[in-house]
Amino acid sequence: DADYSHLKRCPPKIPSDMTFGITTRPSTPFFDLLQHKYKEMWMEQQRARTAALRMEKKKRDKVCETRTTLLRKQPLPVKEESFWHLPQFEKVGPHLSTFPDEDARKKAFSASH
Repeated sequence: DADYSHLKRCPPKIPSDMTFGITTRPSTPFFDLLQHKYKEMWMEQQRARTAALRMEKKKRDKVCETRTTLLRKQPLPVKEESFWHLPQFEKVGPHLSTFPDEDARKKAFSASH
């Protein structure tokens, strides 16, 4: 019984950097604090994060090309305005000749054109 007494037992082995079961924090290097190293590291992390978000948004926001967007970028060439003609009547000559002779007809057309 004497060997197993609580007074004769050794205390448990605890690491030297542990207090009340909690490890101690490493000391903060004051040189880094004075040079604002932590601020610079945080700013670099934020810049990298925003750049990654921007790249992801660019990939995600790719606009689909529709006919409207294509026409906005490159409009169709303007067609020359012409009078409306049915294609089956384009090569048909005149059926009536109201001029007395060919000279009167040429004179009338030369006055209007």
